[in-house]
Amino acid sequence: MATTKKSTKAKIKTTKKPTAKTARAARATKQTASAKSVSAKAVKAPDRKTAAPRNRIRLLMQLNLIMAVLSVGLAVMAGLFMNQRSYQLFTGLLTRDELASKASTVFVPAIHSIYDIELRWAVVSIMVLSAILPLLFATRLRRRYQASLVNRVHLWRWIDMAVIGALMVETVALISGVQDLMTLKLVGGLVVVSGVLAWMAEKQNAAADASSGKGTYVLSIVTGALPWLLIGMYAVATPLYGMVRSSWFVYALYGTLLAGFVATAINLGNQLRAKGRMANYEVAERNYQLINILVRAAFAIILITGLIKG
Repeated sequence: MATTKKSTKAKIKTTKKPTAKTARAARATKQTASAKSVSAKAVKAPDRKTAAPRNRIRLLMQLNLIMAVLSVGLAVMAGLFMNQRSYQLFTGLLTRDELASKASTVFVPAIHSIYDIELRWAVVSIMVLSAILPLLFATRLRRRYQASLVNRVHLWRWIDMAVIGALMVETVALISGVQDLMTLKLVGGLVVVSGVLAWMAEKQNAAADASSGKGTYVLSIVTGALPWLLIGMYAVATPLYGMVRSSWFVYALYGTLLAGFVATAINLGNQLRAKGRMANYEVAERNYQLINILVRAAFAIILITGLIKG
């Protein structure tokens, strides 16, 4: 009887030991499987979060290259296919009226010619300048460009838009009849001031991390709209008093540049409010680039078509 009890106890012990081992092994396999799944999730999660920003930055670089290549191509086309139409630039002055100045000197307004500008070289210059900064952003200044996207303030974009915008508005004013050199420079200066104010509004908004810079934004819009009051006066006075209409491409340029100005103002306003997708600065930058590409390409194509060699 004693031997049977010992044998049964031994059997029980032997049956219990494998069960404990298998339980430990099962627990170990579960732990390793869960650890692998957690590590796999940890690896995959950053990829999902960073995939969209990387794709947007890649798109921005592609848009910069498109702007550079397109601008160079349009500069070549303007130099080859535009005719030699030129516009006279002059300055205003007062001079002595010889017939009326008998008893005393009588002054009358006069103009003095400074030089003639050939319009095709103005278009070539604008297009070449349009290619410089986008090409640098996509190559040598790529890291600085990406840093500006992180900081949500892009100074060089506003410099590019201010300078190129001023030159385009001056060109439109010139072909509308504004030929006084200093008046043209004042028109361009207002566009530059508008760009500086837009940059200040963006900077204030990024520093405050809230809907700041509204006052500066409004001043930017007002300053950018002032040149169009002068251009509008010439556009109305030409058919009203001159009894003649401007060429079709002049009116096409009015619509193109005004549409670009309004689109830029709306994009900046949405960016400052930072609602919806505009909370991502890369989306606002993409919109600015698309506006620049469309407006500058349309500007050059309209003038090339309107002043093509006969």
